[in-house]
Amino acid sequence: MPYGDTWRQHRRKFQEGFRDLAQSHRPIQSAKTHELLVNLLRDPNNFRAHIRTLAAATIFGIVYGHDVASTNDYFVELAEKAVGALVTQGPLSAAIVNVFPFMRHLPAWFPGCGFHRTAQEGRRLLDDMVEKPYAIVVNEIASGTHKTSLLATYLEQNQISSGGEEKVLMIKQVCSTTYGAGADTLVSALATFFMAMASHPHAQKKAQEHIDNLIAGEDRLPTWEDRPNLQYIEAVMRETLRYGPVAPLGFFHSAVRDDVVNGAMTRDPTVYPDPENFIPERFLKEDGTCNDDDVSFTFGFGQGFAA
Repeated sequence: MPYGDTWRQHRRKFQEGFRDLAQSHRPIQSAKTHELLVNLLRDPNNFRAHIRTLAAATIFGIVYGHDVASTNDYFVELAEKAVGALVTQGPLSAAIVNVFPFMRHLPAWFPGCGFHRTAQEGRRLLDDMVEKPYAIVVNEIASGTHKTSLLATYLEQNQISSGGEEKVLMIKQVCSTTYGAGADTLVSALATFFMAMASHPHAQKKAQEHIDNLIAGEDRLPTWEDRPNLQYIEAVMRETLRYGPVAPLGFFHSAVRDDVVNGAMTRDPTVYPDPENFIPERFLKEDGTCNDDDVSFTFGFGQGFAA
């Protein structure tokens, strides 16, 4: 989608759901996090599958009110296939057509043009990813059996506003985009966290002690309300994003104006001394509270900043 009014409308609607309404999603996030902890206790060796289930369950729960029990879920498999086709075949097909524009007009059976078939299958998967979950929620709303979800909220808002088919299409696309935008990035960030904790046991021990001291004598887990008092955990999160920033795609990009990035960002030793080591303390002030560096640049810049 090119940058313009339509792009801005999509971004505004996305931010409305995931920035302005962020607190309303916390119950689902907490519930799915507790399920992750149980799965890790039962089968720690399959932690990668567990965090992928967490990502899928959280996103589908928030967006569609759909309860995901495992990655064998139909909609998760559909989304995985669609996003997989986009990630693995999208850049390749785009590269071929960008270098040899005439190939877009050749039939799929022509030697070297098999990417046409792949593109058609990817398009079918993406269309299903957009339409099928939407149709289920619409039917549930009609029958009065729907759960609270972002899509249901959007549809209720749309009933009392104007916009017609164009607005419905925007709602469909914003909702379906969420899985592709959030699943792999969440899984990658959590995988980096697991790796960092395993390879830097001193940081893991300090984080555990920080949590234990907070809830000492209480039979409970930390909650959202505890976040202001978990400054070292906040520093661990920031260091995780700095240590292994998530950037899974290699699509062609073009800056609006010429720009030069003069060297590293997360590995700049003048900003982050000893950058190859995992050091959460770099984000803490002398009094133990976090400094002003929230590593927001790992979410992008300008109009491309992640909501």
